[in-house]
Amino acid sequence: VIIPRDKNKEFMMYYRLTKKDIKQILCCISIGTYISEEFDSDTLKYGPETVVIFIVERTLVNINGEESSVRIYIKIKNKEDKVPVISIHEAEK
Repeated sequence: VIIPRDKNKEFMMYYRLTKKDIKQILCCISIGTYISEEFDSDTLKYGPETVVIFIVERTLVNINGEESSVRIYIKIKNKEDKVPVISIHEAEK
């Protein structure tokens, strides 16, 4: 489940990413791409749990056809029946 935040939608549109593409990016998550865990301050929307943050690097092609290596910021919450992707967009430098 990808949370439909503007930043997530813009990232997916700019790189023409489908949900299948996002799933492939999520498969790159590992202990080596782990950044941190933090308490989710938005408990009304997502519940009082922690979120896990990763940064992975992938080669993507943008809407102009330009290929580049992109650092992708991923924030997820591990639920029993699904893994909500709260954030997926370019990492800030």
